[in-house]
Amino acid sequence: MISLAYRLQTLSVEDCRVWLHENEWQYSLTLSNKRAREFCNGRALIRQLLLQQRGVVVADIQIALPSEQAPVMYVKGQKVALSISHSRQAVAVAYSPQQPVGLDLEYIKVRNFAQLSGEFAALNTTTGSTGFYQSWTAAEAYSKFSQQPLLSVLAHPLPQNIQLKHLSLPGYMLCLCYKVPDAMLKILTDI
Repeated sequence: MISLAYRLQTLSVEDCRVWLHENEWQYSLTLSNKRAREFCNGRALIRQLLLQQRGVVVADIQIALPSEQAPVMYVKGQKVALSISHSRQAVAVAYSPQQPVGLDLEYIKVRNFAQLSGEFAALNTTTGSTGFYQSWTAAEAYSKFSQQPLLSVLAHPLPQNIQLKHLSLPGYMLCLCYKVPDAMLKILTDI
């Protein structure tokens, strides 16, 4: 099963503190206000989701501090795939104990869609705002899923053997990438 949750209005950094380990809180104090809000909200939301679904407590969930790689998460000592994305005032998280996941959330704004689509093979079949954001979020979600650099992913059409689930949210586009075609998805909002 893959669980996904999103929140279109992030909490304050202080409201997230109860969901963080002390080392995470200390790390957040070294970040800019914007980055601290993103960091704290991602970790708060995944812990709230796991508490609701698996009955674990904050201490049961270990998430490595940021590095150049995707966050690594252990729940009661078991490695669990995790993907976190944020854009503007929104945050989304996805996890799966059985398979890798990749997630992207993008705020929809006016861009030169034709120029951007023409520059990258992964985007060159898109037209209009919706098509562009579906392709862009798919590329970013696949980049996280495959752990390949985004520019490398954008240079080629996406593989056919992946699953993509798009959600059009008020002002945002969200995409979840995973492998198993018949995977159960559980989607929650504002938990």
